[in-house]
Amino acid sequence: MTSLEEAIEAGRWVEERVLSVGALGWYLHALERQLGPDHGLGDSQLRKELTALLRSGVSAHSRERRRLTQMLPMVTAGYLQEAFPAATHFVLVHPGRLGVDARQGQGWEIRS
Repeated sequence: MTSLEEAIEAGRWVEERVLSVGALGWYLHALERQLGPDHGLGDSQLRKELTALLRSGVSAHSRERRRLTQMLPMVTAGYLQEAFPAATHFVLVHPGRLGVDARQGQGWEIRS
């Protein structure tokens, strides 16, 4: 189950009074922060819509929850194709920027 599927499911659990509205809000906020820089989600338009939906909440019978459910196939279908190129872009960082003695030859970091 993906995090987005869990968010959709959590809306139902709030209605059943198993989860509090505050707990769902906390989860959606944490999920929003994780999804922000995730290049696997595709273009910025899709990420903006996801962010707006997560900010508005996903109560059990809301329009936002239905839209999030509709978007799941779009998000999951091309995720690996979108994420892989972003994950293979590396930048070498000089050891001095990492606080490592350059004479030791260690400290090169690969950043994505």
